[in-house]
Amino acid sequence: MWRFVSFLIAILFVGCAETVTKEDLHLLNGYWQITKVEFSSGAIKEYTLGNTVDFIYLEEGKGYRKKVQPNLKGGFNTSDASQNFEIRDSQGAQLMYYMGSETSWTERLITLDANSFTVANEEGVYYSYERYEPLELSK
Repeated sequence: MWRFVSFLIAILFVGCAETVTKEDLHLLNGYWQITKVEFSSGAIKEYTLGNTVDFIYLEEGKGYRKKVQPNLKGGFNTSDASQNFEIRDSQGAQLMYYMGSETSWTERLITLDANSFTVANEEGVYYSYERYEPLELSK
């Protein structure tokens, strides 16, 4: 019950802020690195350097999200595993509906611009991402 109440409070709080529009959604395409998770308990987990990056592809409201690992050649190591999703407008909010063979869930896009985005799940947990920029290695 507490999770549901936290999620409702988060929606009300964000409802007063600038919302993500359908026109903004193309900005999701690309490589993203998680920077922070804010739990409904108030605890915060910060990420500095991770070994995985999320690749997001979206076209006409449907897309997929895939974990990839940057390699030293400037490319990415990946597997065939990915998570399909659809984005639907719900009373002005952009909701990401993930569909899996064993599980499904929903995230609300809270903020989105060319360099960062934040989503909140149904339990009131916020995930913040920044656009991935590869490390420059000296030759």
